[in-house]
Amino acid sequence: MTARKFLKIVKERDPQAYKLAKTRGILNSLCEKLGLIPFLKKWTKETCVADAKKYKTRVEWNAGSAGYNAARKNNWLDECCKHMPKINHWTKEDCIADAKKYKTRSEWRKKSGTFYNMAERNDWLDECCQHMLILRIKWTKEICIADAQKYKTHNEWAKKSPNAYSAANRNNWLKECRQHMKLRILKWTKEACVADALKYKTRNDWNIKSSGAYSAAKRNGWFKECCKHMVQMIEHWTLEVCMIDALKYKTRNDCNIKSNNAYSAAKRNGWFEECCKHMVQMREHWTLEVCMIDALKYKTRDEWRRKSSGAYYAAKRHGWFEECCKHMPKRNEWSKENCINDAKKYNTPGEWQNKSESAYKAARKNGWMKECRKHMK
Repeated sequence: MTARKFLKIVKERDPQAYKLAKTRGILNSLCEKLGLIPFLKKWTKETCVADAKKYKTRVEWNAGSAGYNAARKNNWLDECCKHMPKINHWTKEDCIADAKKYKTRSEWRKKSGTFYNMAERNDWLDECCQHMLILRIKWTKEICIADAQKYKTHNEWAKKSPNAYSAANRNNWLKECRQHMKLRILKWTKEACVADALKYKTRNDWNIKSSGAYSAAKRNGWFKECCKHMVQMIEHWTLEVCMIDALKYKTRNDCNIKSNNAYSAAKRNGWFEECCKHMVQMREHWTLEVCMIDALKYKTRDEWRRKSSGAYYAAKRHGWFEECCKHMPKRNEWSKENCINDAKKYNTPGEWQNKSESAYKAARKNGWMKECRKHMK
């Protein structure tokens, strides 16, 4: 393989590594170490001048040839680029005109970096960006108060304008910002709880949407009075009611998720097995025989753990693990030599870690990383 072909492959597969090597000027030495012939030519002033003549601009030369970096490193750029048009010296007016094409500073910087950098260097940014949207607000006391006026309650303000709220909280302006807001009921009286409960049709709905009033009513013994108007839900779970409810579900898990009250009552009263007779048995009882048969489906311990964790951990728990794994190869004992040999299959540390994690971890744990990664980029 020639040096040129090798570098082309590197550039295609890992452009970032290629660019870094090119910038540091180590492409030559890299090719020499790998014994690639012919070596890349060494750039002299004459070869740089001749190479530059193939390009019309500095940008084009930089993108297309390593001669640009050699010329820059040796301070030959101006001489090599004599035939190229000079870079415009942008005026303030040019920068303002260019800035008007964009709505935000970020967009301008990304899409027209030359003008943006020129404006930044000459302190024209604020003037150029007068028409742009301000995305980052500096929260002063006055701005926070004005923002708070849009909301009726403390909670609404915190949810809908968290930046303003956080700034006010951070600077101790909350009291002044919230003067116009409705005060939240801090102490739930019996009358307030009754009035609040009337908004809801069921106890559960009330608990979810107004837990403060719900808890206060429970705590103070007003609960029944507050819930008089509500739909009466099943309060007393009998064996018959639990069995009828259980018939709606195919599995125990489904019953637990969708009807937890009936599920808990059946468990609490010892009716659980009777209620679940018709259900599909999801969890197997892992015996030694069942675990051994299950383990035979897999080639390695790790594969077994990932694809059948129930059997894997049952075998571990009961002390059958080694017996179940007899057919599986033992885990590799990673010596220094094995790690070095394994590392040679990969081009980068990231690739090695992803494709051979156990070897990578062994090398890192034992302090062999430097020796294992010698050949890597």
